Amino acid sequence: MVKKKFIVVLAIFIFVIIFISPILFQEGNPIPIINAIIKLNSSDMNFVQISDNPDRYISKAGEGNDILIQYMDGEGWKFIEQNGSAYFFLKDNSELMVKSTKYTGKYIIWTWSD
Repeated sequence: MVKKKFIVVLAIFIFVIIFISPILFQEGNPIPIINAIIKLNSSDMNFVQISDNPDRYISKAGEGNDILIQYMDGEGWKFIEQNGSAYFFLKDNSELMVKSTKYTGKYIIWTWSD
């Protein structure tokens, strides 16, 4: 009887992992992202850096792209245009593209590309 319960619990666990893992691992290793989400939710910051190479940041999805444009303006970048999920900025004749990706519907991951 105990062996049967163990097999059922194991089967349910494997079934759940199969369906949840694509969501958790959509952006690679989820641990840095989870750490950034914890920092984001426990502070008043609008962006939290996830990684340096590539430069990736996370923000709450409900705040939209205005928060990105305000942040980049504060860093000296002028907003040029949005093309799909890509935002283009200009500073001292240098162009920067920032790509947005939804993460779990509650967050946006921003990737900086030169």
